[in-house]
Amino acid sequence: MKKHLAGFALYNLIVIVTVAAYAYFAGVPAYLQPEPTSCWTHLQNADKPLTFEVLGVQYDLDRKILLSRITVRWNGFGAPPRSLYVTHRTGTVEGPANTRYSSDNIVRAAFQGDRFAIIELETELEAMPLDPSANYYSEFAVSHMPNLRHGAAVAFSEPSQVLFSHGSRSMK
Repeated sequence: MKKHLAGFALYNLIVIVTVAAYAYFAGVPAYLQPEPTSCWTHLQNADKPLTFEVLGVQYDLDRKILLSRITVRWNGFGAPPRSLYVTHRTGTVEGPANTRYSSDNIVRAAFQGDRFAIIELETELEAMPLDPSANYYSEFAVSHMPNLRHGAAVAFSEPSQVLFSHGSRSMK
């Protein structure tokens, strides 16, 4: 009987050492990880409830209109906002100091019940058309809160080059 108890004890010791060595070298599986102490730990983009990307900017020489296309994603809690506030500035290579045109736009009902939207803006530049021989760049800031003109507090997108659409006024 003592041999059976000693064999059983040795078997349990081998199993326990094997499991301990595996846990030590392989780590704890993800499903055994403890829950986060804060419910906000794993939220992606929690500090950025609204993210956006500029798809393209095009200037129509015939109509003197700047056409912009922006994708917007709502990452915040609850329903997406009813209105979006878009600040747009267009300038030359020298940067924001040489801003030729700046505008604030309010886009209402952009999301239409989804958390993703594509915004298309048409900005008339009849009073100050862009010169097609120069390089222009546009920057955008999209927010779900009004009053975007706060200078450095606004996070503008990377500059996007303005493409010229010649239409019937095609250069030869």
